[in-house]
Amino acid sequence: MDCETTLLVDDEDAVRGFLKRVLQADGCHVLEARSGLEAIQLLRELGNEISVILTDISMPGMSGIALANAATELFPAMPIILMSALPEEDWPERPRGAWTFVPKPMKRESLLKALRSVRFGQSKAAGSSKRIA
Repeated sequence: MDCETTLLVDDEDAVRGFLKRVLQADGCHVLEARSGLEAIQLLRELGNEISVILTDISMPGMSGIALANAATELFPAMPIILMSALPEEDWPERPRGAWTFVPKPMKRESLLKALRSVRFGQSKAAGSSKRIA
């Protein structure tokens, strides 16, 4: 699968490294950010080159949900995949816009299924999610 450019956002180096290897092995070009603020900077600089955002929800500073909301403001059609070990009912808030959720820990197949889903426009409508297990 050629998934073009993915912005991968996770504050944990080991998790980010693992996910980067999975994405690259599947043909993705990966841009990495350690925080929501770093991701916003990359979006402002390279947003038109990014095809999807893959972000952890729980990060210090700007959460993945805050990042998703800011990204939706900058690029309303940007596909967003949220990752978390927290079940959706335990999230402090819901992101605006369309998004897909992949629970952690995840299998390689679940991640790639989520990428295919958003790439081919199968995310849920604004304000709702699609859960990929």
